[in-house]
Parts: sequence; structure tokens; C-alpha cells
Amino acid sequence: MSINIFNLLSVGNKELVHSAMLKFLIENKATGFAKEFFKIPDSELTLEESFGKGRLDIVGRLNGEIEFIIENKYKATPTVKQLKAYDDYCKDLSLKRKKIIKILMVFSQNQVPSDVIDHCIKQEWELRSYFSSIKNTDENLLNYLEGLKEIIPVEIDEKKQILINDYYDYLKENEMVLNKFINNYKYFSYKEIENDMLLSIPDFNTISSRLIGFQYLLYIQAKISKEIIGIKDIYSDNDGGKNVIPSIAFWYNSKISDPSISNPFYKLAYFGIDGDSIKVGLNYERREESNNDTEKFIEKVKEKMKDQITFKSLILQNNNKKIKSIKVDKMDVIGPNTDNKPSSVHSIYCFITKEEALLDHVVQDCADLAKLFFTTLSEI
Repeated sequence: MSINIFNLLSVGNKELVHSAMLKFLIENKATGFAKEFFKIPDSELTLEESFGKGRLDIVGRLNGEIEFIIENKYKATPTVKQLKAYDDYCKDLSLKRKKIIKILMVFSQNQVPSDVIDHCIKQEWELRSYFSSIKNTDENLLNYLEGLKEIIPVEIDEKKQILINDYYDYLKENEMVLNKFINNYKYFSYKEIENDMLLSIPDFNTISSRLIGFQYLLYIQAKISKEIIGIKDIYSDNDGGKNVIPSIAFWYNSKISDPSISNPFYKLAYFGIDGDSIKVGLNYERREESNNDTEKFIEKVKEKMKDQITFKSLILQNNNKKIKSIKVDKMDVIGPNTDNKPSSVHSIYCFITKEEALLDHVVQDCADLAKLFFTTLSEI
């Protein structure tokens, strides 16, 4: 790893640090960053501004009124529910004045799931990214900084030049490490990424490994989302890279009204990659009223799926355990019970990938598994 301020202080994985750097670049007019990269007017900026139950990463004001907001997502991708909160807030303010510019800054546009992309288009979010597979584009911060590094305006003093160069070096290094895995025909498990980084990076640390492993999972999630976009009521989610073993998920919601079950109830179905495990499972509402119904329903799902769960790149494991505790109000699509009581997600099927499995095969098999599971639930 290169010697620069971000690596030395081990702060490169903190989103607030990246928000502060964006603010620094916007406020230094000589960089041309505000007008050329974000295409926003000169404004007074604040960081981490609270509203209701949410927080705005960067807010730009002119004459006391909000001109634009920037939702900065360096580590993770947002959920539709998160963006809706910002939409509602901006809509309320826009009723009194002109429309507020909404910018979503993501690690890479290649990592944004289809449901989030669709929401951004409909709600007029402008997308920008730190990295991109497209060269020489204004939306790519790394490319912009590369140009700035080569021709640094004389108005930027030496200390600011050093900071900009360090930031570029930090981002470039992360791009190179991640692209090693993304631009490969092979699918990498979380453990393989960790081991590879341990061997190839002398001053490797677990935080770096976790970030790269999580970013890789987000890339896989975005590819899977393109394959299952035709199914309604599917919502992407992730753990924000906060857990020791990172995870991504898709949730599907509908009502079970099987005549063999005594009490119809809402189900929240789960497809996810949790570290190296690929799982499908169910979250049950009103569990105290439907314990027997739950077991009965799981057996019915398994019976319907059992002859269709053979995949080219996935190996079925013996697993029928609780996946993890979640909040039942995690998504705003789960039916009438939306309190904060923890609820369990139970694994119905669990898979791992075969050794040397190809990335495209894993993505397609994951998409097929998710579609099979969600479709089966909708048919029961």
C-alpha cells in the first residue's frame, strides 16, 4: 500500500472522510470541481446535516435555501427506502421554492442494483461515481482527479496539491485492487479475496480486505439484479459493510393465503450472499400465531423446489438454521406489522460455489435460484 495520509491514518474506509474531501474539492474553485464534475452552483456547504430521522451527507445553500444535496455512498449502495426519505424531504421543501438538485455519489455505477437505478431515474437523482469502467467521463471522480493531477492550477497551493495527490493515489490503489477481482472470469469467494490480499499486499489489514470483499459482493449483486428485474416487489439491501462477514440481499414480499394454512400471514422472503454462503429463506410475521403453519409451509416450499435446485456452479449444503436477526421494518414493503421487534430469517436452502466457478455462471445460477424461490412462493 502506498504511503499517503489516508493509508497512514487508516481513515479511507470512513464515508465522512470522503464527504469532507468532496466538500474540500467543491469549495476550492480553482479545481473546477463544482461546475465541471457535479455541475452545481457556488453554495455554502455543510456536512452531516440531520433532518427528521435521517441525515444529509452534503448540503449546499444559497441565501439560506437548499440548492442541492449529495448523498455520499463510498462504502455501500443505498436502498430505495433510504432514497425515498430524501425524496420526501426535498419534495416538501421544493413546494415552497424551485426544485432541489439531488446527487447520489456511489463507489461505482456498476455496483448499483437495478431497483435503485430505476428509482433514481424516476425521482431525478443525478448519479456520479468514484470509479467507472468508462474512461474519460466527468462522472468518474478518479478520472477527473487524474486530469487535475496532471495540470494543477497555479491557484492551488502546495499543501492542497499534496492532499489532492494523496487522495488520487488512495482511490487509484483501491480501484486497482478491486479490478483485479472484478475483471476476472473467475468468481471469488470472500475467503479467496482475503487470502489473495494477504499474499499480494505486504501491509494487508482486515479492514482493507473487508472493504474490497464487500465491494465485490455489491458488484455481484448489481449483476444479479439485472437478471431478476422482471419480478415485482423485489428490493435490494446490504449490511453497509459493517459486519465482519459482509452480506447483500434481495427481499420479496407478499401474502400467504394457502387454504391449508389456518391463518393467512405476510412473509418476507430472502435471497442473499452472506460471506461465502448463498441462501434463500423466510422471515415470518405473527410467528406466535403460526408456528405449526411455518413448518408446514417450509415443507411445502421444499417439496415444490426439490427437483429444480441443481445448478452448474453451486453446491447444496445441509442447512436449515436461522440466518440472522433483522428488524422487521427494514423495508417499507413488508405488510401491516412494522414495529421494531427483531425477527428471524430462517434458511431453507444454502449453497456454496464450486471451486474455480466462473463469475457469469455464479451470477446466472444465483439469479435462477432467486427467481425459482420467489416464483415458487408466489404460486403457493
